[in-house]
Amino acid sequence: MSSKDYFELKRFSLRQANSGMKIGTDGVLLGAWATPLSAAVGLRIWDIGAGTGIVALMMAQRFPQARITAFEIEPGASSDARSNFGASEWSERISLVEGDVFEAESELRETADLIVCNPPFYTEDVASPTANRQTARHEAGLGIGSLIEFAARHLSPRGALCLVGPYSRKAEIDFLCAMNHLAVRKLTEIVTVEGKPAKRGLWKICRDNIGTAVETDRIVIRDKEGRYTPKYIVLVRDFYLNF
Repeated sequence: MSSKDYFELKRFSLRQANSGMKIGTDGVLLGAWATPLSAAVGLRIWDIGAGTGIVALMMAQRFPQARITAFEIEPGASSDARSNFGASEWSERISLVEGDVFEAESELRETADLIVCNPPFYTEDVASPTANRQTARHEAGLGIGSLIEFAARHLSPRGALCLVGPYSRKAEIDFLCAMNHLAVRKLTEIVTVEGKPAKRGLWKICRDNIGTAVETDRIVIRDKEGRYTPKYIVLVRDFYLNF
């Protein structure tokens, strides 16, 4: 296997040889940023479209009292995730459901206190060249709309959905939340290089009867000289080896 088949972090490493999509910045940002309304004992976290399991493992590292369930439909990614969970120090607190989360929905007996998702966001007609990459990148099944509807059905009364996606879909996300009696409670713009427009956003979404104010924030990853910014370093320093 090549070095690209592994991804090393401070407290765990990930195999990604079989996954259609390799680990990227979006997943790390979500795993470092997502936070429940309350981190009480017995916290239930669901990672929808878990891929290789990086976000689920970051949740396990950050929230020692949490039980995490990861859902992944793509067989190669599921294989990698199972291996990664088993090799981690948190294996007893993470379970994997292999298959379509919507097909498994009728068997879900609990609600979630926190749902995290890095959903597919390519809606173009042009498909990805391989089947597993297409599954990982396109919204034929899991997408932002179906994710928000799923969260409305399965979040606990004070639960939260945290997702990362294109900032250009902000208005669409606001509309979908309103249609499902949810509301954005925090939005963090992600700027890759200082001075550029935001390309990504991190959303925290809760039931619409929880508060009214929307907290807004911005994270710039690199300054104009190409250096990582202090704010970004603080966010991810518990994970990346070079921070």
